Amino acid sequence: MYKNLEYLLVFAKKFKLYWFLLLTVTVFSSAIQVAIPYLAKLEIDQLANRHDYLSFIKNSPFNIFLFIVLIVLLTNFLNQILSVISSALKDYYWKKLEMSFKNDLYRRMRNIKPWFFLNKRNSYFFQEFRDLGNILDRAMSFVIDCLRSILESVWIFLVFSFIDYKIWLALIAIGLITWFTERKRRILQEQMDMDDKFEIIRKLWKSENELIANRHLLQISGWIEFVENYIKNVFEESFSKKLIYLKNDIKYNFITVFSNHLLTTFIKVVVWYSVFYYSSSIGLMSMTIMYVWNINSIVYRFMQMYLSSYLSLKTSLQKIWIIFSLTSKNDKAIKGIWKIEKIKIENLEFRYPSVSQEELQIYDVMNEKLKKMWDSKKEWIQRDIHFINEAIAESKKPNPYILKWVNALFEKWKIYWIVWRNWVWKTTLINLIMWFFDEFEWWLTYSDIDIKTIENGFFDSHISYVSQSPYLMENFSIKENLLLWVKKELNDNEIYSYLDKFSMEKKIRSLRKWLDSEIWFESEFSGWQRQLLALIRAILQDKQIIIFDEWTNQLDAENELLVMKELLKNKKDKIIIFITHRMTTIKKADLIYCIDDWKISDSWTHNELLERENVYKSFWENQVEKGFE
Repeated sequence: MYKNLEYLLVFAKKFKLYWFLLLTVTVFSSAIQVAIPYLAKLEIDQLANRHDYLSFIKNSPFNIFLFIVLIVLLTNFLNQILSVISSALKDYYWKKLEMSFKNDLYRRMRNIKPWFFLNKRNSYFFQEFRDLGNILDRAMSFVIDCLRSILESVWIFLVFSFIDYKIWLALIAIGLITWFTERKRRILQEQMDMDDKFEIIRKLWKSENELIANRHLLQISGWIEFVENYIKNVFEESFSKKLIYLKNDIKYNFITVFSNHLLTTFIKVVVWYSVFYYSSSIGLMSMTIMYVWNINSIVYRFMQMYLSSYLSLKTSLQKIWIIFSLTSKNDKAIKGIWKIEKIKIENLEFRYPSVSQEELQIYDVMNEKLKKMWDSKKEWIQRDIHFINEAIAESKKPNPYILKWVNALFEKWKIYWIVWRNWVWKTTLINLIMWFFDEFEWWLTYSDIDIKTIENGFFDSHISYVSQSPYLMENFSIKENLLLWVKKELNDNEIYSYLDKFSMEKKIRSLRKWLDSEIWFESEFSGWQRQLLALIRAILQDKQIIIFDEWTNQLDAENELLVMKELLKNKKDKIIIFITHRMTTIKKADLIYCIDDWKISDSWTHNELLERENVYKSFWENQVEKGFE
């Protein structure tokens, strides 16, 4: 973790001018905040005593008073200027810092094993990832707030060290009592909020949704009264818990208010005694009361920093640590392969990985946050933690093999077809080829280079993948979707020529903004039209490997034939792999692989496979020769 903190500091140094300016503004602001009560004391003392001097300045009492008023005016003005400068610095630099840091994290995420994103167990963690971009802002804000509070406390201590140490001790007592009582009150409030959120609200949502959605069924079955009484009981439970919380809240508020007033009165008595018997000024009383307010403000600031900023920041740092461990690069990784001659699979065996060490770290962070922020003795927390631990223990058990003794060879200039039974793990094989998983046994190579030694970016730039559920980026334009990962420059006319080949030009031109129309918001596409857009994009990308997974499931025979002709025309230096169980254009394949019983059972041409009993022959006879009778 210390290495990651070091990385954060190195990253923060890029904005060292900003941090220097912000620290300078903070120091001066804290000094001014402490000076304002002292200046108020000078004003009141001058009105009461009408001195004709102020330090080394000697003049008429009224002019001295005007001079003090001028100093107060300039001090308040300077305080406002510093506040504006601080806000301007944050507005300008913080977004820039967040953008720069988040971009760096996104680049690091490209080194995470792809299977990690496929795991639903990790979805919550990566949903929270978007909030980590401002971790430097929050970390430096936390440090600066602490510095401001400490500096103000030190300034106040120095002021009262020259007046009466008993006042300072009383101020410390006020701060400590406020800290402990307010901390207890806030913890109780958070516990109450969590109970409402995870228990009462859940119960209400479940029962009220049932009452509204299935009211007629409840009436028929005679359960409607039961559900209504259940809702009533939940409300009563909520009120009883709220009453307990209110009692505790009143108790701790009373302790805080009473102790503050008691100690404030003690401070007043000390100052009054000094005024009556030691010729202290009335201004001292006003200054002291203002400092009491400042101390309370500092305590509440510390409370907010600890309960919100510190705990949240600690959790974020732990998440950053996990991401850094996930994104560590392999220095021995081959940077890339310029020309792919072949993909070779030898005796490959694979089973889905159990829970990884990184996943265990994620759950440790979540459980620790859960236990620290709320009462771990709560029944619902114990139940959730037990469920998580049981799930982790279960997932540690090794999974069975789903692919065994797989051997295949894919060479450039050729088109391959993979046919399979519905229950065979065909997509898993494709995911292995795209290096979604690296925990397999024996060999998978690109041009005789072990896939595990190739960096992740290679697969992004060399493989186009079209799935049975075509991926289009919503909220982006049609043009942006078509040109995703397309390296060559294409103007609108060239794009329209491709769209015209597949009878999509008319549809695009019917939209209000043509190619600039956004997917989803400004355009509506059917399933086959979305699939055609994804297919056109794969053709425009012109990558060395193109993989189609059930690519024809929404296309008619005419469009399927058009796509096939385009691919046959442009298969130079390419490896093209189709996964399908539709037989319409499969005869064009150079080689057909049949997957059955967790392995590749046959690999021949169309005519050769029809001469043998196999999965392919069965599909061909049912779909082409006999039809679906």
